[in-house]
Amino acid sequence: MVDCGSKCDMILSILFSLLLMAIALSPFGYVVHSELSYLWSLLSILPSTAAIYLNINLGMLPCSWAVFFLSIFTSLPPEEKLILPRVRYARAIWFSSVALFLITTVNVILLYAIDFENFKKEMLDSMPSYELDENVKKSWDTLQTEAECCGANGFEDWSNAGITNASICINDKRLGCMYAITTSVLITMFLNITAQASSLYISFHDAFMISGDGSAPLPRLLL
Repeated sequence: MVDCGSKCDMILSILFSLLLMAIALSPFGYVVHSELSYLWSLLSILPSTAAIYLNINLGMLPCSWAVFFLSIFTSLPPEEKLILPRVRYARAIWFSSVALFLITTVNVILLYAIDFENFKKEMLDSMPSYELDENVKKSWDTLQTEAECCGANGFEDWSNAGITNASICINDKRLGCMYAITTSVLITMFLNITAQASSLYISFHDAFMISGDGSAPLPRLLL
């Protein structure tokens, strides 16, 4: 039997980490797919900065989980060499996670503090074009079907816009799509912050609590 020593330990550590990550993410797979499928449909309804905020929030998702995956390597045995010196590598991961966390948080705060009412207004303003613009019709149909919502605030919005055949939700008691979008944004933000917080926790020790010889001095804050 071949004794591969630390190399086998490294491979097993990576495979086990990937398995744990897959198990942790699997309940969110369907949710994330649904979020993407109907949020992209909003681009035809929202020619505004609101669409930029939503795209940034979605864009943070692959970035945050990619950094989380890279942070796993800081948990390898100390004798294993990384692309960069271990401390520098861990600090690069840690500061990247901090930057992603700040972008994610500030982006969502700006969306709801500055542009939320414009967001709602543009959705309402697009409704009269439902029967005139095929892109608007397709966007609303996709949004209301995938998110199981109706109008911006509720089905009354369609009556107010003079539309009587808007997709599947006329005279329906479903919640407005603004509620569904808010829920989607918060779910995506939660997934982002989960990955970012995990990366911060995993990389902190190697980033600030060890030196090149493996000792554990007080935290150092400079690269």
